[in-house]
Amino acid sequence: MGTNQTAKAIPLRKHSQQLIDALATRILVLDGATGTALQSMDLKASDFGGEALEGCNENLVLVSPHIVEEVHNRYLQIWLRYCRDQYVWSHRHRPRRIRALGSCL
Repeated sequence: MGTNQTAKAIPLRKHSQQLIDALATRILVLDGATGTALQSMDLKASDFGGEALEGCNENLVLVSPHIVEEVHNRYLQIWLRYCRDQYVWSHRHRPRRIRALGSCL
């Protein structure tokens, strides 16, 4: 993506916002729950490669990689928002003498 382009934001769902709020106050150990995310996407048998493979999430990588990519992009976007917010917060609240050192920190 070029420097003049911005990523299209995915609207946050209630659970996504709750996760971001929790990350702001404590350390979390996360399980990606990729299977749960895939199940919430209302996929059809054709997305899996036919009725015989319906529900076989592993086959999505081969047959419908764009679906797996979408799930990964959602998780990545949430993580990047968190990192951005932490970066901004930490730079606003650093002591003045440290801020004077500039971007070398």
